[in-house]
Amino acid sequence: MHGLLLEALQSREQEIFRYLAILGPALGGFAWLYYKAETLKHLSIALFTFGTVSAQLLLLLGAVYSVTLGYNFRYVLLELAKIESVLGVRSAMLEGWPKNPEAFQKAWCKPPEMILVFWIAFLCGIIYVTVVAAVYLMWDARQKCAYLVFIVALGIVCFCIGLFCSKHYGCKLGCLAKKEPRAWPERFEDEITEAP
Repeated sequence: MHGLLLEALQSREQEIFRYLAILGPALGGFAWLYYKAETLKHLSIALFTFGTVSAQLLLLLGAVYSVTLGYNFRYVLLELAKIESVLGVRSAMLEGWPKNPEAFQKAWCKPPEMILVFWIAFLCGIIYVTVVAAVYLMWDARQKCAYLVFIVALGIVCFCIGLFCSKHYGCKLGCLAKKEPRAWPERFEDEITEAP
C-alpha cells in the first residue's frame, strides 16, 4: 500500500507533458489568431472572439487540472503521513514531513512545486490572452463593445475560477483532515520501547 501511494505521488509530477499539451496549443493558437487578425484585416470580430474564448477556456481547464492534481497530491501525502505515523516510524520521518492532520488544515491547497509553476502559467496565460484581445478590440476600428465586454468578463471569471479552485480544494482537504484524530497514534510505539 505504501509503495502504491509513493508511486501515485511520483506520477502526479510526471504529468508535465499533459500541461504542455494544454498550454502550448492554447497560447500558440491565440498567437496565430492574433497574427492573422493583424495581417488579414478582413478577419471577422466574431471569429476572433470565438478563438479568444476558446483559448481562455482551454487555459482555465489547465488551471483547474493543475489544482485538482495538487489536491490529489496533498491527499496522498495525508494518507502517507498517517500510515507512517501508525506504523511507528515518526522519528524516521523527514523534518519537513507533516506529522499530524493539523498540518493539512490550510485554507488554500497550493499545488506542489512543479505543478505550481504550471498553475501560475495558466493563470498568467488567461490574463495575457484577455489583455491582448481587449487591447486589439479597443484599437480596432471595427470593434464592437459587446465583444470586448464579453471577452474581458470571461477572462475575469476564468481567472477567478482558476484561482479560487485552490481555496475550494483547500477547504475540502481541511475537512478530511479535521475528521482525523488530533494526533495519530503510533500503534507500535509501546512495543518498540518495551523491547529488551
